Amino acid sequence: MKGINKKLWAIAFPLLLNMLISQVQMIIDRAFLGQIDVGYMSALGNVSAPLWTTISILFALSTGGTILMSQALGADDKPRASLIAHAILKYNSAVALLLFFFWLFAARGIFMLMGVEGDILSYALRYVRYLIPIFLIMGINSAGASILQSAGYTRPILISGALRSGLNILLDWILIFGRFGFPEMGIEGAALATSIAELTGTVLLFILILGSRKLPFRISIKKILSSPFRLYKEVSAKGIPTAGEELLWNLGNLGLIRILNAISPLATGIYTIIFTVDIIPALIIISIAQGVTALAGRNTGAGDVEGAKRVGLIGQLNSWGIAALFLVLFFLFPRFILGIFTSDTAIIESSVILLLVAAVNFFPRSVNLIMGSAIRGFGDTKWMLKTQILGTVYILSMGSLAVFVFDLGLPGVFLTILSDETIRGVINYFRFRRGPDLTPKAVQLEETA
Repeated sequence: MKGINKKLWAIAFPLLLNMLISQVQMIIDRAFLGQIDVGYMSALGNVSAPLWTTISILFALSTGGTILMSQALGADDKPRASLIAHAILKYNSAVALLLFFFWLFAARGIFMLMGVEGDILSYALRYVRYLIPIFLIMGINSAGASILQSAGYTRPILISGALRSGLNILLDWILIFGRFGFPEMGIEGAALATSIAELTGTVLLFILILGSRKLPFRISIKKILSSPFRLYKEVSAKGIPTAGEELLWNLGNLGLIRILNAISPLATGIYTIIFTVDIIPALIIISIAQGVTALAGRNTGAGDVEGAKRVGLIGQLNSWGIAALFLVLFFLFPRFILGIFTSDTAIIESSVILLLVAAVNFFPRSVNLIMGSAIRGFGDTKWMLKTQILGTVYILSMGSLAVFVFDLGLPGVFLTILSDETIRGVINYFRFRRGPDLTPKAVQLEETA
């Protein structure tokens, strides 16, 4: 158990630090904007959900690469892992370019479909205009993270992330408030700062990957350019169900925001504040989950069924510890935490109970994150898509009933989220217990072990 825990945290800890640094940067960014105009928070909530829906497509496709590379390395097939790595670097970049043009022409229509209007629509369009250039480098970013995670060497992600976040905070302060002679750009300055910082961090990440001697294979630009599409088809076969799962989860979240907008823009702002607070413990658990995917994939590739399942169980224990810690913190200091994002005492008081419900939700949510990651590491990405279909239908139908029929408002939305995560958590746990369905080669490795 200690050996697995050490390997798990060797992958997860740099990812965790990177995510924490990124979230501190995001919190500072939103705190700057929230103190200027609470309408900016509503705009960010409306932009973040659909934007992440499209960005998550790239990272979900990369999950297919992580699974296949991890399984190849577990089976000691380094040449195959190398071919997959070069394929995702090439073709993820092509997908990212398509997403850039999608947002360039479709942003207004997306926000109007979500029910965004008035000043909030204006803020959202101004923000996204300066933010969409990040898509031009997200292909390299997502593919690079996948390669490093499957290899169990995630330190370059931390290094590039620290540079990106530090630069973003500095540029936020300069461009939002107009320091050192720069114009005061407000919400547009926040978006421009993010775009510049993301570009800088991704360039550094790519340089570190090209020069790394700790990867089990070398990356070359020549091999990236000549990589055949057939390998990316294999990646897509694993990644598309995960992309569909992410898309459905985010569509459910978009649907919730549409419901919240029907209540009031303030409801969307409160939801965004609580989501921002909750994202820190969520990303700690996600970093553990990413380590679980890589290690469960390696054990599956090596034919070690029990080892693959053991990785998931140890990851789950770690995640429950994190959930318990943040439940205590949110219970003891709710007003202080919420006060970071708004000075409106009425909003703070109405958000306290919602913050605690969201904290309790981390227990079932962590089951879905960890067990789901183990199941993907087993090579079964279709299962999680099926349960997410159930979850999205449940969220939208029950959320609508809670708000429009039973008039429960924001509490009804949060209780719907809690019940959804609990139901899917139970279902996914029983699939996890079955373990991986081994390929013929993995069966042979298991028999010779």
